Amino acid sequence: MKKAEKEVEKHEKAISNLSKSEDKLDKEKKKFEKLKRKGKLSPDDEEKWLEKLEKLEEKIKKNKNKVKKTK
Repeated sequence: MKKAEKEVEKHEKAISNLSKSEDKLDKEKKKFEKLKRKGKLSPDDEEKWLEKLEKLEEKIKKNKNKVKKTK
């Protein structure tokens, strides 16, 4: 019984992490677009932002895989 409960707990945690990651990506994308639209990003800053967004997208992929594995 304990093992089944732990599996359910892991699955719920994975879903929670995925949701948080997706929310953070949406928030950061909006922030990036706002700064870009206002012209407040230097080319270096824009490159850093794009790297940051890419890392968040990779994190979401990893979290999706964890959700699939814990089913």
